[in-house]
Amino acid sequence: MAARTGPNATLAFGSHDEPLDTRGQADATGLQLHSNAKVFVAPDVSARNTARLMGARDADVEPALRAIDLGRWAGLRPDQVDPVELGQWFADPTAAPHGGESVVDFVGRLGCWLQDRGSDDVAVVVAGGTAQGVVAAAIGADFFGIEVRPADVIRLRRRGGRWRLRPGVRESVNRLEK
Repeated sequence: MAARTGPNATLAFGSHDEPLDTRGQADATGLQLHSNAKVFVAPDVSARNTARLMGARDADVEPALRAIDLGRWAGLRPDQVDPVELGQWFADPTAAPHGGESVVDFVGRLGCWLQDRGSDDVAVVVAGGTAQGVVAAAIGADFFGIEVRPADVIRLRRRGGRWRLRPGVRESVNRLEK
């Protein structure tokens, strides 16, 4: 997953063009790809920067892996959003009061992308919310029930037609000791 950006540090809703902050750059530099898997990267600036810093130079930019479109909320903190709209968004995954993409549409988009992978061995570098969405799509979990951290590693493996989550595994990406 992409390393930390300014909105991560301030708990703001991000946009697709947020660069890594200083800590995010350090975290991304401390990751290294150890896999022969085909690497896909989201078009988001943070994901592309993370992939570059971790050495995934031949990664294919995949538009379907872009972060959720949060419309007019991009860059705002939750306390700057109408509380009724915010409550609606958290309570109803089909709602898009921000004028962007609903959670259902977002997770559906990621689910279609995963389905198209078949049994391919792939690695992806995506923004945090997208990692949440990928996990939700893969295992049928509630999007808001998943928490991921910047520069986290999440391993999904397809077996028997089902995705299996292996949290905390560092087989594909390892943190380098400083």
